[in-house]
Amino acid sequence: MGLHILVQLGIFLALVFGGIGVMLAGLGLMKWGNGQESKGKAAEAEAQRKS
Repeated sequence: MGLHILVQLGIFLALVFGGIGVMLAGLGLMKWGNGQESKGKAAEAEAQRKS
């Protein structure tokens, strides 16, 4: 009985932490993507100024 509850709790925690991890990874990718995008725009503007 006790072991069964522990197994269920372990699965539940794994799902919760997995979900949080996926959300954080998604947010990190979005922030990184936005950063890369703004760097690209800055580089383009710099190139236009030089030419």
